[in-house]
Amino acid sequence: MSDSTEVVVRALVAAGSIFAAAYLGFMLLQKIAERYSDRYPGVILLVEKARRPFRFLVGIVAARIVSTQIAHVREGWIDSFDHLLQIAMISGICWLTIAAVNTVAAQTIKNDLKKDRDAVDRRRFVTQMQLLRRLGVAFVISIGVTAILLTFPSVRSLGTSLIASAGLISIVAGLAAQTTLTNVFAGIQLALSDSVRVGDVVVVNNQSGTISQLTLTHVELRLWDGRVLILPSSFFISQPFENWTRTRNQIGGSVFMDVDWDTPVEKVRQKVTSVLEGSDLWDGRRNFVLVSNVTGATLQLQIGVSAADTESLFELQSLVREEVTNFLVAQHPESVVRNRTQPMADPSAKAKDASAAPKRSSRAPHKTSSAGAEETGHDDTL
Repeated sequence: MSDSTEVVVRALVAAGSIFAAAYLGFMLLQKIAERYSDRYPGVILLVEKARRPFRFLVGIVAARIVSTQIAHVREGWIDSFDHLLQIAMISGICWLTIAAVNTVAAQTIKNDLKKDRDAVDRRRFVTQMQLLRRLGVAFVISIGVTAILLTFPSVRSLGTSLIASAGLISIVAGLAAQTTLTNVFAGIQLALSDSVRVGDVVVVNNQSGTISQLTLTHVELRLWDGRVLILPSSFFISQPFENWTRTRNQIGGSVFMDVDWDTPVEKVRQKVTSVLEGSDLWDGRRNFVLVSNVTGATLQLQIGVSAADTESLFELQSLVREEVTNFLVAQHPESVVRNRTQPMADPSAKAKDASAAPKRSSRAPHKTSSAGAEETGHDDTL
């Protein structure tokens, strides 16, 4: 057997030994995790998530051992292949680390759900954990990309120049990525300041919705009709908005109705109470009927209701509006808004009266003159 063949065989044996030892170790770790899964449920989840990146990394390590053993073969493709394996090994380590970070964050949130705590505090904790997870993943990716770039000799040779011109590069990069960096820092500030959380009900530009996701650069707001409104994180730092669940989980709303002055308000209160008590959407907090405004011909009723979330509140408002409308139309039709008018005098009659008045005044002197003439003639005869 030649020396080259013997070296290749030794390399393959070493790679096979690495494969066997790694898989045996992983199987042993899986058995241990399954045995203590009741006490440490996060370990079995970590093993399951790390299975694929671990296999990938073991394969790369084995291939790297083979390439190292046959490095004496001075062929051009050997150096390129070894460089490719270096990049793959760094990617595998980053993949395994990201899987570990995601698993730890998911298990931490899952363990928190078992604790008896307020819903507002739980949303705050979930939001902060999601932010920390994203920061950890972004940090691992940035380190991995930097390590991959440093494997290129041309990049390593530029290290001194980059360090010397770091001030200029930072200024240029800051100006180029000003908007992105602003949103990133705004996202971190939102999560740490606890101004908004995942699951909060907010009103933005007269649109109400629930925050479904909070990232480092944007916030996703799910509206009542299923649409998703995506806003940059800097919007919640620079623009005013309403947070309906800032200190409590339940939310309240109102139903406004214009009715006639003859509406029996007390009966409307009784009807609203019966509708709310018969609905599973009502959480039992808000129930009132007030005359909120008076105009020239109508009254405005404000009906206050409350529910556990946005979807339930919208359905409850629609239900109350429909039931009260049917109640007023069927049992109190006088409550329906009517147009009140006052009859005016007939303009043709006024015209006749106006034309008749001068004629009477013109005939009066004629009678007087005739009477005078008759009297004069009578006197002459006499």
